[in-house]
Amino acid sequence: MGRRWPDWGCAVKAYSSFDHLVPSVCPNETEVLEFAMVVVEPNTVYLDDSGTDPKSRVVVAAFCVSTVGKWRKFDAAWQAASAEYGFQHFHMTEFAGCRKNEWCRDCRNGKTTEADHPWREWSNTKRNQTLRELVRIICKYTEYGKAIALSKEEVQKYIINSPLCPTDRGIVGQKEFTFAVQVCGGELALYRKKQAAFPPLKFVFDICPQYQKDEIAKVFLRPNRRKPQMLDGVEEWFDVDTNGVSYESRKQTFPLLAADMLAWVTAKLRAHMLFK
Repeated sequence: MGRRWPDWGCAVKAYSSFDHLVPSVCPNETEVLEFAMVVVEPNTVYLDDSGTDPKSRVVVAAFCVSTVGKWRKFDAAWQAASAEYGFQHFHMTEFAGCRKNEWCRDCRNGKTTEADHPWREWSNTKRNQTLRELVRIICKYTEYGKAIALSKEEVQKYIINSPLCPTDRGIVGQKEFTFAVQVCGGELALYRKKQAAFPPLKFVFDICPQYQKDEIAKVFLRPNRRKPQMLDGVEEWFDVDTNGVSYESRKQTFPLLAADMLAWVTAKLRAHMLFK
């Protein structure tokens, strides 16, 4: 996409990290699609993808990387924020779609309650304060992040159903979300090359169906390869034998919510850009 997210991690006077959530709900602001942060020694990568629903026209993948120590501090800060503002399980899509005098469909139908979506009765002031604090936590403890949002139609036309695709089916995934995750993996490999540092990585994905796990393993993780191969200084795949890969729930693994928020913002901006 070629556009970069402003540096959430830099200390600039009078700068508000919350401003990066504003364009996602303001139709005239569409410049923010990706962000990059400075990282020294990443250890754990938390990934999220969105757009697997057949009704979605945009697919997005996002990841955030930081050290184990910083993720522990992130976890503690997130739990403190949840206690202060009065929520237990956060999800950006649910937060954005359920508000005072405009409940989401699940709340209207009784499928979810105020215990699930306490923000449905919050004032705009409290909603803004909560988002500011959560973004502050992400900025403080996440060292590097990337999000890629793509049109499903274009992925199908130019990638999955491209005339060149049958020549190497083992490299290109057969689902739109797989390709988005794959592109994020490439961005991480390029970043590691730029830093000239290749510390071990553990990958943590949100819980997903088995077919998604199979797709991701085939084109992104390559678990059958025991050691990464380098091509011009770039990892062709990641070594996952040492630290592993896991699929965890964002309800218990709060760092996944950093990637969740980044994915939501990027998807909204991309959809507005393509289909406004």
